[in-house]
Amino acid sequence: MISIALLSSSEEKRREISLLLGEIGGLVYGVDNLAGLKEVIGAQSPRIIMALEENPAFEELVREIISLFPQTPVISIISSRDAKRAVKLMLLGSEEVLSFPLSKEQLRAALNRAGKLPTASLSLVPPASLRGLYFYAFFFAALLALGLTGWMIHKHTETLRAAELSQKNSWALPYFYPSALAFDGDNAWIADWFSQSLYEHSTGSWDVKRVIHFPNEMPVSIAITPNSIWTVDASGKIVRRLKNLNLTPVEDYDQLPGTTAIAFDGLYLWTYNSASKRLSKRLTNSRLSEVASYPYPGAQATALVFIHNSLWSLDAPDREILLHDINHPDQIISKTPLPEYSNGKYAPTGLGFDGKNFWTVAQSLPAGSAKAILFRHKKPNPL
Repeated sequence: MISIALLSSSEEKRREISLLLGEIGGLVYGVDNLAGLKEVIGAQSPRIIMALEENPAFEELVREIISLFPQTPVISIISSRDAKRAVKLMLLGSEEVLSFPLSKEQLRAALNRAGKLPTASLSLVPPASLRGLYFYAFFFAALLALGLTGWMIHKHTETLRAAELSQKNSWALPYFYPSALAFDGDNAWIADWFSQSLYEHSTGSWDVKRVIHFPNEMPVSIAITPNSIWTVDASGKIVRRLKNLNLTPVEDYDQLPGTTAIAFDGLYLWTYNSASKRLSKRLTNSRLSEVASYPYPGAQATALVFIHNSLWSLDAPDREILLHDINHPDQIISKTPLPEYSNGKYAPTGLGFDGKNFWTVAQSLPAGSAKAILFRHKKPNPL
């Protein structure tokens, strides 16, 4: 995952580009001014800087950014395609110059090129024999041809992708360390503990709609209730959040260390403690008071899901989905094996139900060796 500092005074533009970058595996730190950029560079050391053209002084801004951070590649994004301005910005030191409208393919290619360069200094001053009219005419024509080719490739790729979606049962995701999965009725939420982020996906296409970064947490489990989204940190701390744009935290519960999984049954919150290997049924009060506790009947619960008053769990070590007796959760009614994991290339880390099918999200083995993957499973019985 490549980290990017995104400079734009427009919150809407920052959100739009952050979503595109999130879909291709980028970790974005959005800032609205040069002072904010300096702070992010000092604190986070992003690999690349992206700057958006928003006023006539953009060239001076790019020059100042390059002067302040000579070792960090700069990608300039101009408001409309203009080959002459692109050349000028590249002569100033921009590693890449993009223009609106942006596509994921354009951003991915630009990040790959800029991210591999050793410094942000790139000299594009042409030889004397090429500085005349012929050089610029050729450059403009080549740039236009490249843009047209990229657009045609993009449209062809989208057409093929739409045709394949209905037959697919697995999808690669744009990050590497997934830790939880949940559905809210319209969209899917997947946590990535390494990037400390929650990704909202459109079901079906699985495009990333938005990315919420938690700078002080590593989310390992998610539960969605009518009014809140609950997350569990790697430390065991539980956080209740509003269902707003930033998932604003409204209450922290740090009295349950060892908690690694969470689910909501419509009235009670259920938690799993990986140290004691126990399931707990809890009130949603200020103390998350425990109503009952049961030993877990499997090897280790990685995720919990409630469906129609039935408790299900993902037993990751045994690669199985367990259906529990709701009156005696320490007893198993049925086990559903997950043959998708029989080759040992992935380990399941999250479980969700979309109203029709179970889904699991998985991390590669060894961890980080490949992108995360999402599997759709046949509906186990009974439901």
